[in-house]
Amino acid sequence: MEHEPKRHYASRLWGIVGASLVIASLIAMPFSVPSGFAGLLLGIVLLFSQLVTRVKPSELAADIPGELTEVWGSLRWMASRRELSMRTHPELRDLLEEIAESRRTTLIALRSGAWKDRARTPEGAQTIRDIEVVLQTALYDSVFIGRHLFRGKGQRDSTFRSRCADPAFGRDALAAVGEIRDEVRALCESALAAGELSDLRVNLIQKRFQALVEAERELEAETTIDAFD
Repeated sequence: MEHEPKRHYASRLWGIVGASLVIASLIAMPFSVPSGFAGLLLGIVLLFSQLVTRVKPSELAADIPGELTEVWGSLRWMASRRELSMRTHPELRDLLEEIAESRRTTLIALRSGAWKDRARTPEGAQTIRDIEVVLQTALYDSVFIGRHLFRGKGQRDSTFRSRCADPAFGRDALAAVGEIRDEVRALCESALAAGELSDLRVNLIQKRFQALVEAERELEAETTIDAFD
């Protein structure tokens, strides 16, 4: 299976999720606000919200990149059983929640007066669109990198807990997701301050995410080769 995340997520991800809709950004991308949710989140963020709140499986996004089909199916199965939180590595769960929260805060910031003024120019509007793509990419790349840190079907809870207690288990993946968290957090802080976010900066973040994904793939390939030596 080809796992490299594609970079055209935004063209097909933003849709109606759930029953209650509001305008989430300056380019009229909708997101759902189901009652009782901790945050105003879209698509895959609904899945991560279930780590700390109750979300109906029917409200989970179904339109995802092909390379995540397998892991997404597993996550939906966990979600349907209300076991997603207990089946996720604690550190990964915290990181995903932080990324989701920073994404939510950034989307809200993009609706501020300063960003509305900037959106009146072609360059400003494009920067906002690029930021939204980066935010969604961050979530997908984080799930891809951390895909081995979920307890799937047939795995014993005690064994999984023991593995999670081992600092070496998932260390590289957690570090990579942590870097994504830091990038998204910095992006959020800049958005809140209505800072100048150039296309160059956004592109650099996207390239950094891609480098982290490629590094994870190379590490997995090396591990597979060693296993057969």
